[in-house]
Amino acid sequence: MDNIEKIISELEKDAKSFTQLKEATGLENGVLQHHINNSSKIVKKNNAVMLKDFCTTCGVFKICKDDCIQKILENDRKREIIALIDEGLSQSEIAEKLDISKPTVNYHFNDLRDAGILEDSKITEDAKNFLKH
Repeated sequence: MDNIEKIISELEKDAKSFTQLKEATGLENGVLQHHINNSSKIVKKNNAVMLKDFCTTCGVFKICKDDCIQKILENDRKREIIALIDEGLSQSEIAEKLDISKPTVNYHFNDLRDAGILEDSKITEDAKNFLKH
């Protein structure tokens, strides 16, 4: 079994802290971090390492059920921000247009990023597909 298979095998059992995963796989810090950073199947969120999964609520690829796209989009302000992002506005322009602070816009951007709606300040294809319904 190669290193990535060891990691995935452990994460299929449950999410783990980096230290727990290191102990369970017997891998060195650098090797483990390399595989986490370079795998499309693994994500590190808060202090946990876990497999990426599909949401059972909305069916869109996401990281954590608590950050479900469907739940996030129930917030009218986030829907407004998504519409403005889709128009190509920057965070500063969005703050000005909605008459809210830049830190508030940044807070919403972080929520949208965590939910898999934004990637590199652009709306993901999964989110666009979900918004069409």
